[in-house]
Amino acid sequence: MALSEALTGARFTLLSEELQRSGLAEDVRASALAQMDRRIRLGQYQSQLQALRREMEGLLQWRSAAEHGAAVEMRSHEQSVLAGAIGAAFWGAFRARKLSSRGLPLPSAG
Repeated sequence: MALSEALTGARFTLLSEELQRSGLAEDVRASALAQMDRRIRLGQYQSQLQALRREMEGLLQWRSAAEHGAAVEMRSHEQSVLAGAIGAAFWGAFRARKLSSRGLPLPSAG
């Protein structure tokens, strides 16, 4: 989720910068970006609801199987722990670029 959000934010920043360079009026650019943002978020929300439904259905099947004595094993992918770190890296890069574009200093890590 964090990775998707960071990527979307970075893409919107790039798109906004390109639209600004193209000379598009600020109100038209802001309206277009807001409309695209709403559409993307709606699609993400619907996708998340579908994924949640699949997971809930899977858990119900797992529970039912476990209740009936089936051997059930839960596993995660060995690289799943990297998802948070990758998302944080994208978010940090996006934030640094946004602050820089506003002429603001990047806060220190310490």
